[in-house]
Amino acid sequence: MENLKIIEEQVTVSDELDSLRSAFPDCQTVAFADLSSRMILKTSSAQKTPQELMDRLCEEAVSIFGDIGSNLSLSDDTDAAQAVVFTSTSLKIFLRGAQEPADILCCVCSPSIDVDSFLRHAQPALDRISQGPSAA
Repeated sequence: MENLKIIEEQVTVSDELDSLRSAFPDCQTVAFADLSSRMILKTSSAQKTPQELMDRLCEEAVSIFGDIGSNLSLSDDTDAAQAVVFTSTSLKIFLRGAQEPADILCCVCSPSIDVDSFLRHAQPALDRISQGPSAA
């Protein structure tokens, strides 16, 4: 009998971000960030987004959730898992990883997005990313 190899397809961070964004057309940008390094690590965006805007989005997440390295936070509720910021033209949604608090999703959406539905899909996607390839 011939030896059969089973190849397990691994879902990447890019796959998770792209899948989330494609499921929600009102979401223009989904970025995976690491608060401890204060960096956006991966992005899925409908249009090319300048790095300066991504850096500002990450800094906004730091101001919301606190700096993991210094334990500083603008909020007394440092265990917050989600934040929604309304602007005149967009809705920004920030999510913190359940098991990895330095892992953050930073999302820029249109104000018409169904926030509850988006959050129900985004949090598990972030948790899968945080757990690594074996979780997918």
